Amino acid sequence: MKNLILIALIALLSVGCSNDDDAMAEKARLEGREAAKTQVDAENENLAKRAKAMEDDLSSRQRFYQAVSGIYEGKMRDARNAEWNVRLTLVSTLPVYQPNRTRTPAEIEADINNLYLNVQTLQWNRSQSSASGCAFEKIRPDLKTGRIELVAPNCPNSYSIDLSEESHMESNMEMAQALQISSNLTASLLSGQKGSIGALAGYRHSARRSSTYSFFATRATGGRLVPENPGSAVDEDVAIRVQEMEADLAKRHAFYSAAAGTYEGSFKISSTDYKIRLTFVPSLPPYTANRIRTIEEVTSDLTNLYFNVQVVQWNPKNNLSSVGCRIQSVRPDLVNGKINIASESCPNFFALELFDGRNPQIKSQTIAAEIRKGDAKEAQGVRGEIRPTTNASIFSFTATRTGN
Repeated sequence: MKNLILIALIALLSVGCSNDDDAMAEKARLEGREAAKTQVDAENENLAKRAKAMEDDLSSRQRFYQAVSGIYEGKMRDARNAEWNVRLTLVSTLPVYQPNRTRTPAEIEADINNLYLNVQTLQWNRSQSSASGCAFEKIRPDLKTGRIELVAPNCPNSYSIDLSEESHMESNMEMAQALQISSNLTASLLSGQKGSIGALAGYRHSARRSSTYSFFATRATGGRLVPENPGSAVDEDVAIRVQEMEADLAKRHAFYSAAAGTYEGSFKISSTDYKIRLTFVPSLPPYTANRIRTIEEVTSDLTNLYFNVQVVQWNPKNNLSSVGCRIQSVRPDLVNGKINIASESCPNFFALELFDGRNPQIKSQTIAAEIRKGDAKEAQGVRGEIRPTTNASIFSFTATRTGN
């Protein structure tokens, strides 16, 4: 009898210990899950802070690039007061795009690393009998002084350009004073106190002559190319972020797919008709996988999606007269429906916008918004201007989508 009672007591004690072990294991599991969630939250908070700091830096840079982008025209003179006309066209390589989500540092880093100015210079005499120009790619201004240095191996001239205002047009100031004005304007642009500048001033240096030309160019009318704007816990958080990124990517693909294609139009040089054909090809097709992709995969698509563009111009009376060029890595303005094309390999600069020939009054911003919302699946046409580097003329054209 005593033995039976002893065995029963041992059994009860064993059951009690087992229950305590299970409770402790469950407590450890819950504490581990909570610790993992706390770690994920901390990592996400640090990531968000880092991304915000990078976005703030990018926004500051974008304010500068967007503010100086545009077309400037003025006069260029040498020491003997010989005078030429000058036109400077500055275009930011990346339009401002603000998705309603927190982007990854890799996305923002790609924008910071790929933000440049493309610049076209053109000078001609009063009779327009002589004109010359150059195109400069991937120009990084000095964000302390605002100075823009233009040097390219295929251009016989180099340029030193400072920011200025129209009120300084007649001022015969020293270079140091002009640089101080440029520095002050740069600080105002980066801080957001100013939204644009009115003029550029600087010098042209020639590799063929010892003379230096000074110039002053004010913003041309209509010369603004951009508008004034653990375990399951980890997996769930990543899935939400990827979903937001995929939604953003889908909107971009909608624009690229709608604008992709071939467009043909015409323009006149003197009394002669010429044809123009533009072909836009997205660098990436939409990715249709029935799975949740990694953040790195979607980031790669977001940063590597752009247009490859081919432009051909010819006299319709002679198809062998065609000239053209191919331009890579063209990123359109998805908000305003504008596409600026500038490249050292192309002798012309093209300022384009989406266009609907059925209703010419509709603005490109409206067309772009309809595409992003899915209300429009295809752009009907583009219109814009051709600005050569070989003469001072500007040619307008409208091109409609072809069946090719």
